[in-house]
Amino acid sequence: MEFWWIIGIFVFAFMVCSVCRPFKLQLYITVLIASMLIVTVFFYNKFFKLYNEISNPVPKTYDSLKDLIMQLNLNKQYYLSYYISFAPFLVCEILIVLEFIPWPEPLSEIKIAIILIGTVIGGLFLLYLSGKFWFHRYYGRYIHHIERLLEELKN
Repeated sequence: MEFWWIIGIFVFAFMVCSVCRPFKLQLYITVLIASMLIVTVFFYNKFFKLYNEISNPVPKTYDSLKDLIMQLNLNKQYYLSYYISFAPFLVCEILIVLEFIPWPEPLSEIKIAIILIGTVIGGLFLLYLSGKFWFHRYYGRYIHHIERLLEELKN
């Protein structure tokens, strides 16, 4: 489901880019979104490879369940890395907003620094939390179930 949401978001983002003016703003946003698309394609390629590996073997033994847990924990690291990898894009987006959005009065250097630093810190925190939430919601309960099975098989 997340995959289809991401496709919709990118289609919408590129449509918004097509109406942005001036040209310099349109170019910056298009390059930024295209870069985000490259990062997304990289991580989704990893996710789909992992899904194929998980779906192929028949996890009936203790060792195959341990391998499955390892694969799912690796996927967890990919998910968190995927969300955190958007931090530089967040910085670029804020810089574009600060540069191109007309303000009623010019922003001081201190205000720009506060906005930039505050947004990066808040954005990183939200990206991390959303990555953890998304992973826990869709994979966490299965990981806990498999860990309980491993514990039972171990004893």
